[in-house]
Amino acid sequence: MINYLGFLLLISGIRCGMSVNITLIEPQTSWNATFTDKLKKDLLMNYDRFARPSHHENATNVDIKLSIRHIDINEQKGVMTTNGWMKFSWNDDKLKWDPAQYGGLESVHMADHEVWQPDVVLYNSALGNDISHYGRTTCIVYSGGKVLWVPPSQFQTFCDLDLRNWPNDVQKCMVKVGSWTYSGNMINLQSEKPELQMIIENPEWEIIDTTSTRNVKLYECCTEPYVDIEYNVTIRRRSEMYNTIAFTPITIVALSTLASFCLPSEAGEKIVINSVNAVILTLFIKYFSNLLPVSATHVPYIVYNYCITLYLVCVALILGIIVIKISRCKQCIIPGFCKCLVDSWYGSLLGINNPYRGQKPAQELKDGHFDDNQTSDDHQIINTSQGHQSSSAENEFYWSLMGTLIDRSAFLIYLITFAILTLKYFL
Repeated sequence: MINYLGFLLLISGIRCGMSVNITLIEPQTSWNATFTDKLKKDLLMNYDRFARPSHHENATNVDIKLSIRHIDINEQKGVMTTNGWMKFSWNDDKLKWDPAQYGGLESVHMADHEVWQPDVVLYNSALGNDISHYGRTTCIVYSGGKVLWVPPSQFQTFCDLDLRNWPNDVQKCMVKVGSWTYSGNMINLQSEKPELQMIIENPEWEIIDTTSTRNVKLYECCTEPYVDIEYNVTIRRRSEMYNTIAFTPITIVALSTLASFCLPSEAGEKIVINSVNAVILTLFIKYFSNLLPVSATHVPYIVYNYCITLYLVCVALILGIIVIKISRCKQCIIPGFCKCLVDSWYGSLLGINNPYRGQKPAQELKDGHFDDNQTSDDHQIINTSQGHQSSSAENEFYWSLMGTLIDRSAFLIYLITFAILTLKYFL
C-alpha cells in the first residue's frame, strides 16, 4: 500500500512540473593503468596472431637453438627422449614502439597465445600426431620488434640403434625440426650447434658430440624449398657394469672348458663341468634375449660369442664322452694308425710319453727264454698267458694315450678359438 502511494505521488509531481535530477555514478577502478597495460592495449588492439609478421614477399628470419638438459634411450622401442630448452627469436614489425612514449619501457612480457609464433614441429616424432613439444611459457617482446621465446621442450624421436658392439656401442640419433606449413620463402630457419646444459647425467649414456645441419629440400608437390634443422647427437654407452656382467661368465666358462681337457682322459668330472657350462650359457642367452631388443639386422657380437661358446661346450661334452669311452676300453684292439699317431712327432709335440714307442712287448714275451727245467708244454702255456696279458695292457695303455691326444688337441683348438672370440669382442 505504501509503495502504491509513493508511486502516485511521483506521478503527480511530474505532472505538476517538478523536475527530478538523477545523477549516474560511474564505478571507480580499483587500480591505475600502467605503461605496460597501455602498451599491450595499443599493440594488440588490431593484432592478428595468425598472420605472419612480414609482407608476403619477405621472409621471416627465425633463429633457433637447442639446449640439451637430459637424454634417455628406450632400446626396446628405439626411441630417444631429449629434454631441454628451445630458444626461438624473430622480428615482428607489428610489435614495435617508441619507449619514450611509454615511460622508457624497453620490453614487455606477453603470453604465447597473444603473439604470432613459428609453427616449428618435430619431423621424426615418435608420438604420431602429438605436436605439443613445447611448454606454455611467455614471450619477451623488445621495443625494436624482436621476440624471444624459450620454452622447455621434450622431443621423442626414432633412433636406429646399432647394437652390434653392445655393450661398447656408440649410437647416433637425430632431432629434426622444421616449419610444418611455411616454405623457406616465408620462414628462413637458422640454427647453431646444440648447447649442453645437463641438469643430471644419464647413468647409462654419455653425450660425446653434437652437431647442427641446415637442410633445404624440394618436394614433388611444391616448387618452393622447405628448410629443416637436424640436431645430431652422438652418445656412448657407459659399459663398465655391462662388461662385468657379460664378460665374466663367458671367461669362466672358457677357462673351465679348457681345464676339462687337462683332466685324466678317463675322468668323468669333465662331463659334469661341461654340462654346468652349457646350462650357464643357456641362461645368459635367455637373459640377453630379454634385455636387448629383437633386431633382424644387428645382432650383438657378445650374443654371437655366447652362442658359439655354447656350441663349443656341447662339442666338448661329446668329445669327453668319447674320450672316456675309449680310455676305458680294454678288450678292443687299437687300430694301427692310432698307434702311429700316438708314436709320431705330433704325439711328442703334445707331450705324450709312450714307453712302448719302438718296442713290441707282446712279441718279446712270446719269443722270450725260459728255464731248462720247464717242459715245452709249460713254455707254451706261460708264453700264451703272458702274451695275452701284455697285449691287453698295451691296448688299454694305447687307448688311454689316444684319449689324452684327443684332449690335448682339443685344448689347443679351443684355446685359439676362445682367443679369436675375445679379440673380436674387444676390437
